[in-house]
Amino acid sequence: RTLYMNLFQNLNKTKEPKISINQLQFAAARLGINITQEQITSIINTCFKAQQQLNDEDFCQFLYILDNAKLDDPKAILFCAADLDFSGTIDLLELKIIIPKLAFKFSPQDIEFLFNKCKDRDDGTMSYEMFTELIDQLRE
Repeated sequence: RTLYMNLFQNLNKTKEPKISINQLQFAAARLGINITQEQITSIINTCFKAQQQLNDEDFCQFLYILDNAKLDDPKAILFCAADLDFSGTIDLLELKIIIPKLAFKFSPQDIEFLFNKCKDRDDGTMSYEMFTELIDQLRE
């Protein structure tokens, strides 16, 4: 997260509260990631409610997605978008945030029930594998 925040501050010379798509593409290139503006827009539309600019927290999350998910793997992108603490797992709060973004209509109690059925790690979180199984089941 520190690396991403430093990159945000270096790109944000005008001290604007948000970074543009062009700046996102430049930041990705600085990390050695080749991404098109169309791919950036697709990730933003899926994970960040179609904003054209990202604030510092969303910028860090965007770079985390790029660093940890294959751009041709929508489930990996969703998992990294949900993994707000960069832990490599999903907790209940993170699931409660991502499920509505995916246009699923579940109450917080329903999401908690789903989470409790799917958590598969000793620390009470959900692995990538279980997350993808859950998403597949919800889409059926």
